[in-house]
Amino acid sequence: MPKVTDALFVLDPTKILTDHGTNDGYKPLNNEGLGYVFAVAPFSDVAQSTDQSEVDAQQAQDHQQEEGGDQAELIINVGDVARFRSLPLGWRSDHQCFIDKIVFDTPGNKIITSPTKICRSVSSTELDPTATLFTQYTLASEVDHYHEATTICSGTAKFTVNFSIYDDKLRRLGGYSLRSQIKVEA
Repeated sequence: MPKVTDALFVLDPTKILTDHGTNDGYKPLNNEGLGYVFAVAPFSDVAQSTDQSEVDAQQAQDHQQEEGGDQAELIINVGDVARFRSLPLGWRSDHQCFIDKIVFDTPGNKIITSPTKICRSVSSTELDPTATLFTQYTLASEVDHYHEATTICSGTAKFTVNFSIYDDKLRRLGGYSLRSQIKVEA
């Protein structure tokens, strides 16, 4: 059975809208997404440098910036499944962020299948809104949505993530894009 690796892009819609404005297309994020995107994945599935000078430089940069960017490089094996998800930094407050499409560069499209958009209803647990303490929970129905792709052969695949930001009135405020990559090992 293939291993499933989830990658989550946590997006800061307020900062994106402030710095990039609204638009009808997919505007690339400034500064390679730094300060707007926080890429999250299991530590064991993210590339780590073995060159000590690179490690020292990266630690200094991480300490100075104390934030992620869209540069997390996933490392997964041939035949495994990658799932790409997105959430707004403020969870579900004023804005929602949805991945519209993930496009792999050539020859990346020979390394991994084209991602398929998946939406499914799931049961979840949440805090009971009628409770006075954060100790009472209730069941809730939610929609789990992500893009899923299966790796085909070893190599590095660069890709573009096109996503949209919506307000709490279902209005699309704009489309934006970020770049990332995935490394597939044999």
